[in-house]
Amino acid sequence: MKRVVITGLGLVTSIGSGWQDFWKALLGGKSGIGPVTLFDTSPFPVHIGAEVKDFRPEEHIRRQTPSNRGRGSQLAVAAAWMALQDSGVELGGYNRRRVGVSMGTTSGEPLIVERWNDIRKAQGVEAIPGDLPPKYPCNVIPTNVAIECDLRGPCLMIPTACAAGNYAIGYGYDLIRTGHSDLMLAGGADAFSRITYMGFARLGAIAKERCQP
Repeated sequence: MKRVVITGLGLVTSIGSGWQDFWKALLGGKSGIGPVTLFDTSPFPVHIGAEVKDFRPEEHIRRQTPSNRGRGSQLAVAAAWMALQDSGVELGGYNRRRVGVSMGTTSGEPLIVERWNDIRKAQGVEAIPGDLPPKYPCNVIPTNVAIECDLRGPCLMIPTACAAGNYAIGYGYDLIRTGHSDLMLAGGADAFSRITYMGFARLGAIAKERCQP
């Protein structure tokens, strides 16, 4: 059994991107929660959320066209590059077939579904762009990370909701520990969306003013 260590961290959050900025904001008591700006929340009893703002995917995505990727993939790719940079790992020294991606998600690429549905309602099914459906399946998130970083090893999405990122890290650990991989990019990605917000609002799981039991 191989020893497994975490060599680098990458984050994109509502209080900062990169673990240094995130940790500083966390210790300083910064809150990323505020009025939702992405969509109209008037149909819901709650109107706040923790949106990632001032995120520019073109600053992070190097080998792909950002507009051709869903928001979840954009966030995942950005975090992946941050983790690799933080680790100091030189991928050129690895067999790319033994370096993989393990990601978790709750909703995958829900903004794609929302756009799809909005177009269908306003203009009909025939107006839906042909390039939209392939962007939706949640497995595109680890796939886009692998394409971006030129990784050819195991590539898996674990869609187990709130615990998904932890499962994905555990799976990456198992692959290295058992000798099936030498290096894994592991974590989770979800885009703030109307679909997910509606679900949690109907469950009564969103606090009206601040996070609380």
